Amino acid sequence: MQSIIIKVVLVFLSITPLSLVFINRFSRIFSKFNPRLGETTAICTNVTGTLTDSDFAVRTFFYDKYKGKIKDKSRFIKITDTTKDKEPMMVEKEELLKDDMFRFIATTTFLCHFQKTKLAEETIKKLIMECGFNKHKTEQDYEVIQKLPTHPEKKLSTIITINRKTKEIFAFSKGNAYDILKKCSKHTINGKKHEIDSQTRRKLRKRVKQLNKNGQKVIAFAYKPLPLKRQNEYTEQFAENEMTFLGIMGVTNPLKENLTESIDLIKQSGIKTYILTRVKERKAIAIGRKQNLINPQYFETVTGEYLRSISNDKLYKMLANKEKDYIFAELKSADKQRIIDTLRFQGQTVAVINKKRRLGFSKIVEGIRKGRIINKNYQKFSHHAIACKFSELLVLAVALILKAPAPLLIILILGIDIFINLILEFSLRVNRIEEDVMSSKYHPEKLRLINKKSLTALIINSLSMGLILTITYLSSLIRYGWNIGETLPENSATWEKAAAISITLLVLLLIINAFNLRNKTKSFFQISLFSNPFLIFTSVIAILVMYFLITFEPAYTYLQLNTLSNLDWQIIGFSAFVFFAIEEVRKLFVRAYAD
Repeated sequence: MQSIIIKVVLVFLSITPLSLVFINRFSRIFSKFNPRLGETTAICTNVTGTLTDSDFAVRTFFYDKYKGKIKDKSRFIKITDTTKDKEPMMVEKEELLKDDMFRFIATTTFLCHFQKTKLAEETIKKLIMECGFNKHKTEQDYEVIQKLPTHPEKKLSTIITINRKTKEIFAFSKGNAYDILKKCSKHTINGKKHEIDSQTRRKLRKRVKQLNKNGQKVIAFAYKPLPLKRQNEYTEQFAENEMTFLGIMGVTNPLKENLTESIDLIKQSGIKTYILTRVKERKAIAIGRKQNLINPQYFETVTGEYLRSISNDKLYKMLANKEKDYIFAELKSADKQRIIDTLRFQGQTVAVINKKRRLGFSKIVEGIRKGRIINKNYQKFSHHAIACKFSELLVLAVALILKAPAPLLIILILGIDIFINLILEFSLRVNRIEEDVMSSKYHPEKLRLINKKSLTALIINSLSMGLILTITYLSSLIRYGWNIGETLPENSATWEKAAAISITLLVLLLIINAFNLRNKTKSFFQISLFSNPFLIFTSVIAILVMYFLITFEPAYTYLQLNTLSNLDWQIIGFSAFVFFAIEEVRKLFVRAYAD
């Protein structure tokens, strides 16, 4: 009964690629990337926090006759005089402290609060303070005597203030640029007021439109000097009429500046990218264009409202068109999930990127690249494991049929899987790929399938290894006195010699096969020996382990093995060479057939 159990366990271990199981398990534990990233065929990304920074920043502003452009973490502003054809000047932010019109913008920012633009207001306030304006001092200089009522339909906010020193009274307004413009009849040039004619109004509206098109939220500012005689109450019609236009500020989430290479790689790889975002449609389009994620000539924007009105069949047909780029804007969480589910229903492997995940766009692309390398190498280390298991199973099956003792003990099979196969196959998993894995010719979802060519190679590889191991084991038994059909105890000197030869040969065959599998078609001599340094290192370890087991007396006594003679080493070397030669001939035929 015990003998049957041992044989069953041996058969089980001979057909179970433990090293392959361990590699897949360890990959999931230690890798920060999802193993399926390499199979990605579609990317769904949001905007804020992935294509742009999470925090708002003032990017552009117009006031008086000047246009200002700001870059992150810079104390300089690029100022352009819009009335003259001159090169922009770089001025320090503190220089704006001297400008009276900009001071009015600062005063409006500090004193006039509007809940609908709170986030943009805080961003503008940050810039104003960087320019040297002091919120506490402004609150000391001005007293807010009235805040005009506002409501959801009203897109601006107005306060009435009095200068505590000069007793001048002003109305300050800020809010939606188009609504502010409607309230204004004047603007300033060089600090002097001028009437806003139709041409000037068109020019101001065009500036607002351009900033909106670039994805910036535009906040406009205006003011109006009021009579020095203080009134008990100021009406909207009186205070918000005939105002002077101060300027506009464009606030946005700055673009991520390190995505160009990653986006180019994604396009090159043939992976389709879909923008799924909560932000407004025009902002999503602007970001998509600036990050070069959409073809400006052939794209479509779908809002959440429209998406909820169409059927699943129509959405399926839309997403089936891989030539057109899509931006889905103003979405709810359920809308995003619906799109992702539809893509998956189409058979796509979807990578979802949003700011809640620790991996940003560039990291995901790097994960896809590494995943494709692993997938490209998957056949290599899986074929290595399968060939080993087939060899073990074949020699075990033949031994059982011929009533010979099992060539390998349970502990030896486990040791080979854990200490030899595992490290060799880990080396193949990270084998350097000469081809460009991010090229569109690679179809990641098919890399793990065994095609006709790889199946043929696997069969020849496994058969040659298994037959060479089996023949060597049986011939060694016969050479040391065993007769076919004769019962031979597993602790006999004959078996110990044959088993030592078998395990030594198997380890050598596994090492040769690992080097052989680096490339499916190229000869061993066509590949640099140091193309995979890790494989050389692990092979040396495997040889040392094998040599230790055969030459160190406590080790080979415990494992019921024996030392090897010179003739044994010659037989092992010849058998290993035969396997090497068979693989070289096979590759030669593959190259000839390919040509």
